[in-house]
Amino acid sequence: AAQELAARADDKSIPVDELAADWSERIKQTAGSGDTQRFRPMSLRDLLAKNFPPKEFLVDGVIVRGQTLIVTGAAKSFKTTTLCELAVSLAGASPFMGRYEVPRPFRVGLFCGETPEEDLQAILRRQLYWHGLEDTECIDRIFTYSGQLPKLMAHRDVRDIGKTVRDLELDFIAIDPAYLLMAGVDMSQLTEVGP
Repeated sequence: AAQELAARADDKSIPVDELAADWSERIKQTAGSGDTQRFRPMSLRDLLAKNFPPKEFLVDGVIVRGQTLIVTGAAKSFKTTTLCELAVSLAGASPFMGRYEVPRPFRVGLFCGETPEEDLQAILRRQLYWHGLEDTECIDRIFTYSGQLPKLMAHRDVRDIGKTVRDLELDFIAIDPAYLLMAGVDMSQLTEVGP
């Protein structure tokens, strides 16, 4: 459409009024009518007047069920260990980091793309020990996977992860590290992923 409009603009036989009307019509078609403003702020009074259902917290006051959580940090800053701590806390209804209450047990999927199974096992054993949950039902509520991670841009991978979540009735999934999910991102250009 843009090339067609540009070609018409080069055509000296078309009156300027007609070109302007054509451009105006194309813009309306592309952007929608004036009634469909995409960004429509509201006053704080209107926001405060809304009634929202209460949030279910996985970790009281810290992590809300159904919302995205991204754990970031420098290399070797215990991100995987923190996710394992979270998995054990959620599955065992044990305080996260020894401080933040977990209201009930949850079923957890822990997908690790860079941590070999033997390392994942050692980390989880330590977390279970620290929580005093080594021989409890907690271990039946954590499901692990170590290997090639799904790609968010691959429909089949997203569908398969969704099926896994439904089949195992998972309440929470952790995928570590996030950058391995991003197919087509040149990791030498970290600014594409983030700082």
